[in-house]
Amino acid sequence: MSVDENKIAIQHVEDFDKVQDAQHDSEDLPGSLRGLNQQELATLGKWTTLKLDCIIMPALTILYIL
Repeated sequence: MSVDENKIAIQHVEDFDKVQDAQHDSEDLPGSLRGLNQQELATLGKWTTLKLDCIIMPALTILYIL
């Protein structure tokens, strides 16, 4: 396989993965989150990560010190 054919094959696989991810995004979400757009989901994800970090990291720090 030449270099150009390899690049085309890789691009095809990456495009296929993007299509598959887009199809699964709305199917995998619970009903309460399906109405949100991508920006709202990203904001909610960041907020949730921050909240979990604030809960879990102190406990892990204490366990590490012990």
